[in-house]
Amino acid sequence: CMYVIGVCTEIVSSRCGLVLGSLINAGFTGLVELILFYFSIRKELGEVVRAAVTGAFLMNLLVIPGLSMLAAGIKWKEIKLNRKVQSVSGTFLFLAIVAVFFPAIFYGIYGRSRVYCTECYGLEGQFYLPSNQYANCTHCSIKSLSNLDDDNIYINMARPLMYTVSCVMPIVYAVGLFFSMKTHKYIYDEFEAEQAGEEGENGGASLKTWVCIVILLASYVLFSFISEILTDFMPEALGKMGLTERFVGLVFYTLVPAVAEFMNAIRFALEGNMGLSLEIGNQGAMVVSLIQMPALVLMSVLIGSKDSKGSFTLMFEMIDVFAVIISVLLRNSMLMENSINYFTGFAFLVVFLLIAIV
Repeated sequence: CMYVIGVCTEIVSSRCGLVLGSLINAGFTGLVELILFYFSIRKELGEVVRAAVTGAFLMNLLVIPGLSMLAAGIKWKEIKLNRKVQSVSGTFLFLAIVAVFFPAIFYGIYGRSRVYCTECYGLEGQFYLPSNQYANCTHCSIKSLSNLDDDNIYINMARPLMYTVSCVMPIVYAVGLFFSMKTHKYIYDEFEAEQAGEEGENGGASLKTWVCIVILLASYVLFSFISEILTDFMPEALGKMGLTERFVGLVFYTLVPAVAEFMNAIRFALEGNMGLSLEIGNQGAMVVSLIQMPALVLMSVLIGSKDSKGSFTLMFEMIDVFAVIISVLLRNSMLMENSINYFTGFAFLVVFLLIAIV
């Protein structure tokens, strides 16, 4: 399914401009991920979905540009970049990432932990203790709350903040589209004109656009059935295989839907269209942060989960927040150069490997 979706998406996007083409790639792939995430949320696999969202960020910010630059750098020693285009994309991307992680940062700072104590001042049980009293007790240990709904700070502050951010993010995305496709379209048009003479016709261009769309819709229907079967067996498989939810979400849930993006990004890079190849990753990350994450929050509300434990929330682990923000900063700093080579792509992949190990 993902191979067919990748081929059809590549044909359709190659007939569009830089922004619209990359948006089509990111949009079709994002829809596949949403289908998989929807069935996962129904099975209360919220932790798997949160890890998968983190993995989607890392794939778009590190792996896709890394593979593209590595492939293009091996074919050509150096690849010229349009700094103006990369600067606009980088600024918008940084805004999107930082804004969508504010609820997680807020809760990471102010969220409560439960103090577990076997013998505290002669009493046994579980207690909330001030930090200065905890410091004097050798039997206490601090653990995060197993359920966010037990924390008044989440109920009264972090959750309303999450809903507010989820409402604002699609508006930010719409403004960004208006900027790149209407008021400042000339920035991307100039870059496309520079590469127009070097790009050849795509080998699959003989397939008509409406045929591609029909095949895409059929593939999505089939992928929906596959996703439902996958999530039905996932809880039992996690137990039998001894895998954590975070590992499954980061690796399996992320790698499978990203096959189409990998294939298209590398193909565009080898054809000399490095701008479109990099923009696929940029648009993918922005779709995840500004469209997918608010959509997942809405899905959890509509499905009507009784608690937040199995549903999707924006309360990410701090290591996830740091990893994504570091990835954005790395992407913005390296792609501000006039040219890149295969070593730049190799560096992106090494950083992803280190984060995955952590």
